[in-house]
Amino acid sequence: MPKSNKITIGDDERKIIEQLVEDARRSPNEIAKKLGISRQTVWRIIKKLEKNKVIWGYTAVIDENIIGYKSYYALLKGKGLMMVESNLARIKEKNAEKMNIQLLGCFYVHGAYDWIVIFSAENIMDAKRFCGYMQKEYGAVIDRVELLENVFTLLRFGKVNPDLDKYKEIAAF
Repeated sequence: MPKSNKITIGDDERKIIEQLVEDARRSPNEIAKKLGISRQTVWRIIKKLEKNKVIWGYTAVIDENIIGYKSYYALLKGKGLMMVESNLARIKEKNAEKMNIQLLGCFYVHGAYDWIVIFSAENIMDAKRFCGYMQKEYGAVIDRVELLENVFTLLRFGKVNPDLDKYKEIAAF
């Protein structure tokens, strides 16, 4: 029987993960006080979760609109086996800055599409150029690319948009 790469997550691990999802900048000391366990236990659990790749890293949630960018979603339909992740890594390393985009996520999904690529760009033209580039460069494995522009974000990475009131008029449908 093949080995499973799943690890068992106990109550303390789950609670610590919840605290880090809520605020990844929270120190082990703050988490320990909030959960009523020792700082050493929190630190040891976090290190174990990082070692087992339960925690991949830490990130900031950015409002792209404030810095003059918008977020986009490229939906990719493949032709057979697609090695999108290695191609996107190459794009991120060499071409993203030239195309004026920032890759934010890449997901292999089940459904009408095979991949979702999330990225930010200054405008729709840069986003379309990036999708055109992907279609041209990887046309042998990509059948179709659909581009979606994020109008506004309600929730991202468990964080509610602090400017949600601005969008009530748009969302009232």
